[in-house]
Amino acid sequence: MVHEELTKEDFLVIKQTLEEWGFESYSKYHFQKTFRRLGIIPPRMLVGREEGFIFRGERYNAMVWVSWVESLGRFRTKEDGGDCGWVLIREGDRKKYFSKPIYRVPSSFVEEILSKAWIARYRVLFPPHCKCCDAVMDIHEKYKNGEPTGQMMWACFKEEFHPDQRPRFTGWDKIGPEGTLPKKAQAYVDERRKRVANYKKRNEKLGITPVPRRKTRKKWKVTKPQNLIPQLFTRPQK
Repeated sequence: MVHEELTKEDFLVIKQTLEEWGFESYSKYHFQKTFRRLGIIPPRMLVGREEGFIFRGERYNAMVWVSWVESLGRFRTKEDGGDCGWVLIREGDRKKYFSKPIYRVPSSFVEEILSKAWIARYRVLFPPHCKCCDAVMDIHEKYKNGEPTGQMMWACFKEEFHPDQRPRFTGWDKIGPEGTLPKKAQAYVDERRKRVANYKKRNEKLGITPVPRRKTRKKWKVTKPQNLIPQLFTRPQK
């Protein structure tokens, strides 16, 4: 992949747009403070500190890592320790949702990372409330045979407050004042899902079983897990 074509001007477009949407720069102070509190050890040698942005919601936070390193004056390369952008949603220190990696293709990187950031922000702004007990619903990933499927949904496991003592679920896109993503955002999400579905069908025909990036991605080690900010509600995986 060609990275040279992405410049500081591209980063500034991302930064300005995110700030207009209410994201804040994830400062060096907060970055270092979190590292110390959790005793974080990166999975590989990293060059410089990557710029990140955070949008704070009532319960969840949306985060965007753009792979720009200010001290280097350029985007981080694979040799520096990473060449993708990431958008995720956290609850406290817990990662609840990860977008697929956003590769730095010059023709699409800015649009892709901003589109995913806007949608994550919308989810953080408008998480659905349980129709039984009015609690803010949990971000939940469906599991099959003990393995995560990548299928996201909203769930409420406060069964003791439900008439039938059963959990409640609703669709991942059933959010916002209208109970759905805005049309443009929904079209973007649907088109990406269609691409993934076609990719899976192609692999099935060819007998290919690709390993998900989430399984190959080296994880950051937390040496002080006792300092993790807990979720408001945690349901153990069965």
